[in-house]
Amino acid sequence: MKTIIALLFGTLFALAFTKTEPRNGWQQHNLQGPVKQLTESTFTQQDTVEPILVNTKTFNSKGYKTQEKQEYSGVFATNVILKYEGETVLKELITTTADLQPTSRALATKTDAQTITLNKIDWGEPLLFGIFKYNTVGDLINVSYKINLTDKSREFDLIQRYDYDTHHYQTAHEVDNFNTGTHESITYTNDDKGNPISESVKITPLSKPEKGKKEIPTQQWTSHYTYTFDSWGNWITRTTVSGTADVPVLKKRIIEYYK
Repeated sequence: MKTIIALLFGTLFALAFTKTEPRNGWQQHNLQGPVKQLTESTFTQQDTVEPILVNTKTFNSKGYKTQEKQEYSGVFATNVILKYEGETVLKELITTTADLQPTSRALATKTDAQTITLNKIDWGEPLLFGIFKYNTVGDLINVSYKINLTDKSREFDLIQRYDYDTHHYQTAHEVDNFNTGTHESITYTNDDKGNPISESVKITPLSKPEKGKKEIPTQQWTSHYTYTFDSWGNWITRTTVSGTADVPVLKKRIIEYYK
């Protein structure tokens, strides 16, 4: 479910419309030029031959994502297909996973000028899955997810908030996870293209533990990134050194452009 949530978040990230132009998938990923397909492979520094994760995104000629799929260690994990009205107005997401669950469908509806709702329709009557709120210039600022759709004990299971600089580059991200009882705070320092060069993470408990239960320990670390770029200015390798791991993580990109 975490993988599906991440994919859907990436999809809905750039779907608000402003009076000027929409925030599309190219802008979301700080991509330069007419990118047709973006394949990211993640390796450990100990094994740069076989990736542990491969993520492939496909974009239409307007820069909107039409498909995203993931493989873990060479095994299919998740595939999301996005259907639009025209090329820019998202209407439906179709998700297939590697487990035995059937293909899942969700409908996206723009409920007002700055809000999109996502309703799953797998069981007949639509069930609210997520609410995505945007600021007046099209940046996603708040996401509320309902992960367990049949659990009525709380309205949402996950709430995320985002801050940006004047260039629309993300500078901060907060996550309240009511399933794990944690609050995650992330801050970014970016280069002039919006690529993070450092990321600081702090995880704390959302509230004091119930009597007789252990308190969730605070965790904190900082990661640093270095890049190489192609002629368009898009990064094609990224090396991550994190305070939580002695071994750097390497990401490689293969980027195909529209001619």
